Amino acid sequence: MIEYYYNNPKDLVKLNEIISKLDLGLNEVKIEKDESNIKSPYKAYGIHQTDNGAMKLDFKYESHGTKLIMILLHKLLPALESGGLVVYNDLDNNVHPLLVEYIISLIKCSSTNQNKSQLIFSVFHPDIIAHLSQHQVAITVPDDCYRVDEIKGLRKDANIYQKYMTGALGGVPNI
Repeated sequence: MIEYYYNNPKDLVKLNEIISKLDLGLNEVKIEKDESNIKSPYKAYGIHQTDNGAMKLDFKYESHGTKLIMILLHKLLPALESGGLVVYNDLDNNVHPLLVEYIISLIKCSSTNQNKSQLIFSVFHPDIIAHLSQHQVAITVPDDCYRVDEIKGLRKDANIYQKYMTGALGGVPNI
């Protein structure tokens, strides 16, 4: 992944634009190449602004969520550029819900997704449902999967988050 950003500087610029918007405490990601290191020649650094100026930190010390955003964008940015499909399991795992909303907004917004790319993802936190339309949500249960807009009797203006949380749409564990 680090090599990808090194070889695709346009996507590295986009990554840095997004990272600066997300307020991760990180101003920029820099990728350097060390020809003497044959095993792992590419190295990522997080650039942090401090009272004493910019501080370069080995990316391995960045938070797990920051690393996951970089990994996700590694797949998403090329799809947004040329059109395509990105499938991501547990999109909300170790990533703040507001960051998940932002990632989803990149796909939903016609100015950032001019090539009609698609993102198929699973989440465990149902609050994400509140930001999606009925045709964008599928419920999975053992041995079945169905789109919310295919549920008979469900009004088009129904609050699908509320319906899901009360069990009206299925897919909620019986506790």
